Order: sequence, then structure tokens, then C-alpha cells
Amino acid sequence: MKSETKLLAVAAILYVLYFLYLSIGLGFEFLRSDVLVYWNDSYRLDTPFSTWFVPMYPLAIAVVRAITFDTLSPVAVMMSISCVFYLISVLVFYKLVKALDVKSPFEFGLLFAVYPFVGLTYAVHPIADSMAIALLLLVLLSFQKKNWISFTLFMALITLTHKATWFFVFPLLLLAFIKYKESRKIIPLAVVPLLTLIIVGAFYHSDILWFMRLSTEKYLTSRSAVPILDGVVGPMISGSLSKMMKGAIVFFILVITGVLFTYSYRSGFWLGVSVTFSILVMGAIVNQYEIWAMVRFSKVLLVPLAYAATRYSDRKAIGNIISPMGLRLLALVSLIANLGYGYYMAKIFFL
Repeated sequence: MKSETKLLAVAAILYVLYFLYLSIGLGFEFLRSDVLVYWNDSYRLDTPFSTWFVPMYPLAIAVVRAITFDTLSPVAVMMSISCVFYLISVLVFYKLVKALDVKSPFEFGLLFAVYPFVGLTYAVHPIADSMAIALLLLVLLSFQKKNWISFTLFMALITLTHKATWFFVFPLLLLAFIKYKESRKIIPLAVVPLLTLIIVGAFYHSDILWFMRLSTEKYLTSRSAVPILDGVVGPMISGSLSKMMKGAIVFFILVITGVLFTYSYRSGFWLGVSVTFSILVMGAIVNQYEIWAMVRFSKVLLVPLAYAATRYSDRKAIGNIISPMGLRLLALVSLIANLGYGYYMAKIFFL
């Protein structure tokens, strides 16, 4: 069996088992909060100007509803979409690290599939993350291969899929435009769908800032005394153990990201520079109530991490960690972290 086929089979099995763990084992109710909003938005595609979400994921839901003649339950529809894009993201991640000559691509792909806390949790919890991360990785793979047509297409789709991806979109567009002259004729088209949505929505809402006003207030306005890094500082001074743990996780990711940004810049790994810069900005300005979005999207941090670790694999400590056995042990620990976070979501967060 080919490595990528084996990886997809393992990821699919893990997805099903994790779904059973949440649904049967923990009695998790999927159709609520953002999941319910996405489902309801799929019935309002004639006015796709939500001040909360962009329309691509509700459109995907509506398409699946249509081709199945509305015979499936909301959870089945959304779970099928989430599962497909989760598997696409695992496959594209594998192809990307292979293109970067990363050692142990199967094991890094497995680690991506069970990325700590959120890798399985936010694939099975059927919000737009799986679709957005799959498209983001397709953008990164297209950038690496300098395929500017697919880069532009996937970039256009991703801007309409999840607002968190905007942190990644604009640095990547700027980097491609500056460094690769051949990209300049086509990649500006990537922003046309989003600009069209913004302009038409401005007339609909009679507000030129309709697409960002609510998001800025909810996601970016600091909830503590510090103007930046509220996502770290706020949880750490909250006095709540769970929030302090969240702050510690965010801080750890930002430290790793800073190290990888420095390495990527010094080594001229521009794809890594763009990814790490985006996560650093996201971590600096997203507030404490929404900072977990940075953790969810930090899955793509494994791209520069795998690249850097491979280049330093001749060092004994790093070589042991990124050996196939070392990475499989990390994947096992990550899987346990997902199980723990799933329990937290089902028994604490949503209660």
C-alpha cells in the first residue's frame, strides 16, 4: 500500500472513531452554536452578506443538501463535508512536505492528522475549519510549485471560506507578487470575488465596513489592559485554571512560531516566513475570547516545523524526535490531547 493511501486510511479510521467517541461516548450535541448558524445560512444564499461568516461553507452545505435531495440530517450533511476536506488536507499536507523533501513525510502527515487538541476535534466538529485548512494547504502547495493559476483559484475560494484565513492570504499574495514576476498577471484576480462580495454587501447593509465591523469588535478588541497579546495575557491573569492553560498553550505556540519565523527568514524559506508571520500577527491581535482560532489554524505550522526539523536532523536530540518512532509517539500524545479536549468541549465548555 502506498504511503499516502495508508495515511488517508488511518486518518479516515481515526475520524470515524473520534466521531463515535464524541457522539456516543460523550453524547456531544453537534447542531448548536456556529454549526447551527452555518446550517441556517445555507438556506439564505440569496443574501450572502452575513456580518459573521463568509458564504463558501454555507454554499457547500446547500450543494450537498441539493444533491442528496434533503434526505440527510444536518449533522450528516455537514459531517460529510468536514470529513472530505479533512482527508483532503491530510493528503495535501503529505504532498507539500514531500515537495519540501521532508524526512518521514508519512509520520509528519500522521501528526498533522491528530494535531494536538484540535486536529481531530475541529474536523469532527463540523464548522468551516476543515474546508478552510484544506484550501489553505492547496494554496501553499500551489505557491511551492509556482502554479499561479491554481494559487489564484484556491486563494479566491479561501477568502470566501473563513475570515481567519485572511491573516494568511494577504502576506502570501504580497510575497508572491514581490518575489515572482510571472505571478503578477494573474494573482490580483484572487481578491476579485471577495471585493465583489464586500462592495455588493456595502449596498445591502448601507455600511462600507459591514464585513469587518462585527468581527473587529468580537475578535480583535482587547478584553484586558494590554492592547496586544490579549490572547496570552488575558487568560494568564484570569485566575481560571482552564483559561490559564489556554494562555500557556497559546504562548508556547507563539514561541515556537517565533523561532520558526527566524529560521525561515535566515534560510530563505519564504513559504515558512509567510506562514509563521501570519500566525504571529494572529496571536498578537486576536483577543482572549477568540484566540483559540489561532490554535486551530496553527496546524499549518507543521509545514515550516517539518522543513526546519529535517534540516537539523543530523543533531542527535532533534534526530531522535523526528525519527519515525519519535514522530509516532508524538502523534499518540497528540491523539490523547484530542480526546481530552473533546471531553472538555462536551462536558465543560458547552454546558
